[in-house]
Amino acid sequence: VPTLPLPTVVVLQQPTLPVVTFGPTPTSPPALPGSVSGCATAPPMPFTPIWQNIPQAQALMRCPIGTPQEVRGAFQFFEHGVMFWRESDRSIFVLSDLAIRQGQQTDSWWRVADTFQEGEPESDPGLVPPEGLRQPVRGFGKVWRNNAFVREALGWAVSEEMPITSLWQTFEGGWMMTGPNGAPIYVMAPLDAPPYSSGIHLGPLP
Repeated sequence: VPTLPLPTVVVLQQPTLPVVTFGPTPTSPPALPGSVSGCATAPPMPFTPIWQNIPQAQALMRCPIGTPQEVRGAFQFFEHGVMFWRESDRSIFVLSDLAIRQGQQTDSWWRVADTFQEGEPESDPGLVPPEGLRQPVRGFGKVWRNNAFVREALGWAVSEEMPITSLWQTFEGGWMMTGPNGAPIYVMAPLDAPPYSSGIHLGPLP
């Protein structure tokens, strides 16, 4: 198997739109009977069990804001994580779970603009994946080939790219998103100001 080439782009391109404009962190309302951590209400399903039963998820997210939104896009599983393409603003989210598999509580995610254009090479025929694995193509493939740390964080793809409608719930401290058919769930907290380009996450969670 040939050695992966050195990246031609070493820094992720900044996204053109924020994930969501959180603004100032709202003050939590007084606790209601049966509520958790002073929030007026728990997030709706399928996010309720994770928020109620995983203290770190609740500490990262704090209180839910609004109702879940359906987000159309594409999803692909890798050896050590996933990629999600959000159709509305052509953002690609790269979520690695390599550190979590090695015993860490959280892992990293990055967000990059999808710059793939029709007519560009969809893949690199010089890169031959090991048996049973595959090279990502088009927008996912461009990000994967041009950024060495993405390849190192994710490894090779283990599935085909698939269209999905993901459910997203916004919180004071970030958001949760679902994978194909509602699972797995990722708890994502940004580490920078808008436009958000990186952060930490918990997941994949059942």
